[in-house]
Amino acid sequence: MLLFMISCDAPDIGAKYRILLGELERSNPDLLDKQRLLVITKADLLASLAQADLPPTVGISSLTNKSIQRLKDMIWGALYEG
Repeated sequence: MLLFMISCDAPDIGAKYRILLGELERSNPDLLDKQRLLVITKADLLASLAQADLPPTVGISSLTNKSIQRLKDMIWGALYEG
């Protein structure tokens, strides 16, 4: 599984995600077939995570511990599903 982390204060999360995918494709295109999880950091500053064309997404906040357990559960599930 590939874990991508992007800060919620990025001007365009979708564009930032596409940049990361492009870098991954240039460095190791075989990894593009792996399952992906997008983690949005600083989620305590967000109102919504609704964006199209993104992999499963979870917003976390280390400040408030928002969704940290959910992230762990998603990673655990992905590791043992495939």
